[in-house]
Amino acid sequence: MKNESFSRITILVVMAVLLTLCHAAFAQMRITGSVTGVVSDPTGALIPGAKVVLKDAVNGTAKETQTNASGQFNFPDLPFGTFQLVVSATGFQTSVVDKVSISASQTTDVPVALKVGAATDTVTVEATTPILETTAPLISNTVDTKQVNELPLATRNGLAFASLVPGKTGGAGSDERINNIPGGAVSVTVDGINDASNGFKSGGTVFYTTVPVRLGALEEVTVEAGGLGADAGAQSGVNIKFITKRGGAQYHGSAFYQPTSEQFNANSWTNNANKVARAYNRVHNFGGNFGGPLIPFGRMRQKLLLFEFVWCHLTN
Repeated sequence: MKNESFSRITILVVMAVLLTLCHAAFAQMRITGSVTGVVSDPTGALIPGAKVVLKDAVNGTAKETQTNASGQFNFPDLPFGTFQLVVSATGFQTSVVDKVSISASQTTDVPVALKVGAATDTVTVEATTPILETTAPLISNTVDTKQVNELPLATRNGLAFASLVPGKTGGAGSDERINNIPGGAVSVTVDGINDASNGFKSGGTVFYTTVPVRLGALEEVTVEAGGLGADAGAQSGVNIKFITKRGGAQYHGSAFYQPTSEQFNANSWTNNANKVARAYNRVHNFGGNFGGPLIPFGRMRQKLLLFEFVWCHLTN
């Protein structure tokens, strides 16, 4: 009897967990991207049955498919990052396309033209970042990893990157708009989860997050300002999507220290005229991140990956 009761309780707990996860999945907004393309020969004729392999440069995993009767291929639901595309077919040289970039909610189109030759011969090219979205009516702009890492910010709040997209008007406060859309129609998410309080939306505030997104954990910022479909939420006029870093196949990490002090600033003219010293202001921001395989050996090395970020704020 005790074993039966324990089994029933275990089943109920597992069912409750699964129901919770399912609810969370439906509540999330789509943050994945995709890769599509067509494979052709030197004359422009489409090649069906070509082997297409997509390798994730972050964790080393690979997906494989074949082109259909129209020479098309598609890899849906991909995480952000950089990928390598390898295309091969009988009677043609193998084509390798490096640095295929994937962004949230966007489709990257990669046309591949194979050259006649032995499959053992390889032609390597580097993918180019598309200027316009050609596969969907979605209007979006992405601040990528390079910009996040290199652009200077007065604060460590990632919302400042959303101000860089075209169509942003207004200053700090409730008058901020994107494409003249009021603040109540803007949705802010982190990895697909809502991060903006609806109570603040009713007041017209656009740039607000319940939980601040710190730079050390931020990978990219995507602002969707038009053509939103069901996969983009279908409940707001503008989506601001924060995507955080993910673990990779190799161990990596970084650390930072950002001091703020009145000693770094000049005094104001008024204070100097009145012989008033600079106001004391000492703030220390420091932290770091670490990522890689959770299990460093065995078959689970590429299946369980971790990423941790720590941030501290001290005032003295």
